[in-house]
Amino acid sequence: MCITTGKIHNYLGRLIGLTAFVLSIWYFLGQLGNGDLVSENRSEPSVINAILFFFAFGFTGLWFAIKGKFPVKSTGQNKE
Repeated sequence: MCITTGKIHNYLGRLIGLTAFVLSIWYFLGQLGNGDLVSENRSEPSVINAILFFFAFGFTGLWFAIKGKFPVKSTGQNKE
């Protein structure tokens, strides 16, 4: 359930998307500076994890911030 609708809803969604993008770039640059390429455990920070984070959250966040919608079309409800 959304608290807002209309333009405010769209603006907040774009702001959250842009924030996810900026955080993913910040995480990636931080790992390039002093992180390992691959960590021993999956839960530990590494350059590979930063790249995966970028594609999972940063890229889609940027897409939503620019376009206002996600790249995958929603099928919606089946109409019978």
